[in-house]
Amino acid sequence: MKQKTGKKISNMKAVKQQFHDRIEPLFMNWGLSQHPNPSASFGPTDQGFFYDFADLRDFTDVKLVSFCIIQPNASLWIPGLRLGVFEKNLMELPTIYGYTKDVYRLTRSWSIWRPCYVKFELGSNIKQEDIPQKAEALIDDVLKNIGKLHRYLYG
Repeated sequence: MKQKTGKKISNMKAVKQQFHDRIEPLFMNWGLSQHPNPSASFGPTDQGFFYDFADLRDFTDVKLVSFCIIQPNASLWIPGLRLGVFEKNLMELPTIYGYTKDVYRLTRSWSIWRPCYVKFELGSNIKQEDIPQKAEALIDDVLKNIGKLHRYLYG
């Protein structure tokens, strides 16, 4: 992602752009689409940018995914859930936020540089000119691990 001269880009916006350019098309390829429930998020919220998806191609095996870019450091929260059978009105399809059991959360492996359960995040002390490259590297990390989420959802 190339930054225009003279224009500042925030961590949040840089990661959001990378999401739209690289992750959202992948999710669409999997069969996920924007969650139909009016209470679902798909864009800016008070906490950051939240995007709720659902795979409704088979109502006996409904899948839910969220991609959340959380303020202030563009931390990512990427949960998935195999909801299973859903026979109600689509507007009543639950969002992933109400579930604590059986939710898969995409996380990084532990290392000495990243304590256990570290989130995917940019951090706050990044030079302005480095933000686009750091956002791209963050999404590169997500793409290296996104196969785990796909395997959980689709077997």
